[in-house]
Amino acid sequence: MIINPLMKENHNLNLGLVVNMEDDRQVEPIKVILANNHAMVREGIRQFLEQAKDILIVGEAEDGEIALELIKQLEPHVAVLDIQMAKLSSLQIIQEICTHHLPVGVLILTSFDDEETMSVELKTTARGFVLKTASPNEIISAVRKVYAAYAPNPMT
Repeated sequence: MIINPLMKENHNLNLGLVVNMEDDRQVEPIKVILANNHAMVREGIRQFLEQAKDILIVGEAEDGEIALELIKQLEPHVAVLDIQMAKLSSLQIIQEICTHHLPVGVLILTSFDDEETMSVELKTTARGFVLKTASPNEIISAVRKVYAAYAPNPMT
């Protein structure tokens, strides 16, 4: 199931722009795709990410196959992926992103906090990791950091 692209209320619906309150510049929001097998988890993450005025959820996926399709179609700045997903794993998605040179940063949500659990390959190809026990503010901050480090033309 693909959940159609979503628009936030605090964005200009025609332009998809956010006003920078410091100098009245209009800047593009950080476009994010959420991918998790569990609808309740996606809903929770979406609810607190939507509170950040500079983040726009453009799509959601219930499995890795749909997540990769959305990444290709919607060209988000950041994909927030569960480490364990159905159909395509987060590692397979990252490999496809690298193979096709897709300009998206990947933030992995994981419940594993030991180094041995995550494969060396996954640790070297993912753009960021955050534990599922992290606070909403920590996850928002991680999305911003992945965007600033890996997305093309990051906001300054």
